[in-house]
Amino acid sequence: RGRGRSAAGMRHPGVKLTATQVRQLRALVTKHPELTGKEIAARFGLTTAWTNAIIRGEGWKTIPTTSPKRPKGPRPGSART
Repeated sequence: RGRGRSAAGMRHPGVKLTATQVRQLRALVTKHPELTGKEIAARFGLTTAWTNAIIRGEGWKTIPTTSPKRPKGPRPGSART
């Protein structure tokens, strides 16, 4: 039965990243805002949705985010118009 308890972070059985990798992912976003979530996801072997959740601080909540939120809209230098 559900008791409101679930494994988080490194204790989750489906974990793909370590705490260090999560910090590295967030630092990469801060240093290189031109990278898309898809490009970062490919580097870490994750889905784009999960990568963006980590960046926003919705994934891996046990590790506080220190980076500013990413601005919405096209990335600098993107080909989209």
